[in-house]
Amino acid sequence: MKASEKFWQIAHLGAALHGKSDPRKRYDTYAEAKTAAERTATTSGQPYAVLECTHVAQPGDDATPQLI
Repeated sequence: MKASEKFWQIAHLGAALHGKSDPRKRYDTYAEAKTAAERTATTSGQPYAVLECTHVAQPGDDATPQLI
């Protein structure tokens, strides 16, 4: 993954624990995502997590070789 592809998102922590998280906005820096998570947590009264992208799968990235 290139550094330019690195991004962060935020998600409602309670939803993430149950597989219902739906992050939509990308943040270019951890600081931006952290600020957004803290602001959203304060206004909603709910915990929010900062999520970091660790891999971007591209078409053709399948590591399984095709034998045919």
